[in-house]
Amino acid sequence: MIGINPPKWYDVIDIIIENREKIPEHIFKEILGLRKDTKWLRSQREISFYGSDDFIPTTEYSISDANKAIEIAQKFIKITQNFI
Repeated sequence: MIGINPPKWYDVIDIIIENREKIPEHIFKEILGLRKDTKWLRSQREISFYGSDDFIPTTEYSISDANKAIEIAQKFIKITQNFI
């Protein structure tokens, strides 16, 4: 919609920041408020998919972790819907 080609990685917050002039200021401020959350999601992505010898995702993650991820996703959906 604003002419940004999506990158081939998952944490796109830096691409959004680089293109801030294409985004309304009030939307941009909301996105910036979620920067810490996007970094947390990114840090959890690989380990949650593949685990490791000492980290089994199905036993290590709690319902609280799941709720946190869902809450972050819902915030992004709301921002996106307001932008579109």
